[in-house]
Amino acid sequence: MLISENKKSVILGVFGITLILTAALMKYGVDQMLKWQLKKNVPLRPGTTDRYKQWIFPTVPIHIELYVFHVVNPDEVRSGATPVIRELGPYTYREYLLKENITFNQDETLVSYNQKKWYVFTPELSCSGCDPEADSVTTVNIAYAIMTEVAKSYSRIVRVGIDALLKYEKEHLFMTRTVREVLWGYDDPLFAEFSKLKDMFNLKFLPEISPLITMEYNETYDGISTVNTGTKNMDRTLDWIAWKGQSSMGLWNSSYANMINGSDGTQFPPGSGPGDTLPVLEYASPVWSALPEYLVELVESVQKKVLRIVFPNLSYHEALSHAKLETLCQRRETACIALVAKAKRGGPLKRLIPIPVATHHGYGLRSDPQLRTQVKGLKPDREKHGLYISIEPTTGIPLQALIRLQINVFIQSVPGISETTGIPQAFVPVMHFSNNASVDDSTARTLREGLVVQLLVAKYAEMVVFALGGVFILAAIGLTVR
Repeated sequence: MLISENKKSVILGVFGITLILTAALMKYGVDQMLKWQLKKNVPLRPGTTDRYKQWIFPTVPIHIELYVFHVVNPDEVRSGATPVIRELGPYTYREYLLKENITFNQDETLVSYNQKKWYVFTPELSCSGCDPEADSVTTVNIAYAIMTEVAKSYSRIVRVGIDALLKYEKEHLFMTRTVREVLWGYDDPLFAEFSKLKDMFNLKFLPEISPLITMEYNETYDGISTVNTGTKNMDRTLDWIAWKGQSSMGLWNSSYANMINGSDGTQFPPGSGPGDTLPVLEYASPVWSALPEYLVELVESVQKKVLRIVFPNLSYHEALSHAKLETLCQRRETACIALVAKAKRGGPLKRLIPIPVATHHGYGLRSDPQLRTQVKGLKPDREKHGLYISIEPTTGIPLQALIRLQINVFIQSVPGISETTGIPQAFVPVMHFSNNASVDDSTARTLREGLVVQLLVAKYAEMVVFALGGVFILAAIGLTVR
């Protein structure tokens, strides 16, 4: 029996509408499945899951490349010449992280822990023939720079006394030490003598100074940290709540600078997209601070789409035009300098002494161009010295993080401190580091195939069903108007 064209058009129309409704239901179902999967896998819960194990002891290789800057012309600088520097490195170390004393609160919305961090030298990834134990470098004597900073705050009589102490201890503006000492620390005899005299004569008006001078810490604990598990709000997963029992750092001069909030970079809100802003708490030894929210941009490659965190166009010391960050620095003519408040490792926060140390992107990238003219030898390159974090947009899981920062010491002429007479005012680079963590291909493939690919398949199936429904409806319309 032949079917009339009217009946055919009705059948095709009904079938097309059914397919479109099915596609709509599929879209709802896929969205619900995604939410269910994310709520199941993103929040941190105690147990034996791979997610929890990786959080405790990450197996993703983390390598930190450390570079030191050798001052080529220290004698000329003492006579007023511009410092000339040469980079040495990389000295590459494998970074290990282990969370201990893990404690969840009663409803498992918060978790506290103490993270141990240690580094192991990796010769095969370092520069050829480099040995941090044997290689030496001439750099700014940080103890000397600190003492000149301290001397500025006191009368000329006190400054003359400090100058006499510097000469007695045979301390100079520049020093030559091994790379290991510059990176991992040494006990400075000047500070040891300073502390001894302070206690001997009960000079309470003088600041407390630790003898240890170091750029990085090894075999140490970060202190008790508390973060959000994300069980109530998935977007807050691993956001900082407190550090060393405090919800505010108490080191700076404003509530904004003292904020403890945002991600530590190990998890971001699922579903983040281009144009979003993500608060990130920056910890870059020796600086702890909340920085402005970082913008997110979409980066596309042949194989996948990722989101890249774009860091703001200002540095820690360069906050002249940013009201919220002005309290992180003091004006120094063309720039600001972060007066870093040291904190005892594992103990309570304590403001000890202003330290003339400034940090910014490697090689002064994105910092005030005038700062780069204060020394010779810096040629910033965004690919080599920029910072970025790439995240998988659906889950918010970082795929690669490249954190690059440079540490500089401020030198200046201070009346009464004889060796500083006539020296140029400059931020002299001491070291910079590149911290690189990348998800290996196997883990990335597992992540992609385990959730992302499944969702893409479902999404494309939904599109195909919707398109077929549209085709059938158009065919029905075509039969009707014939």
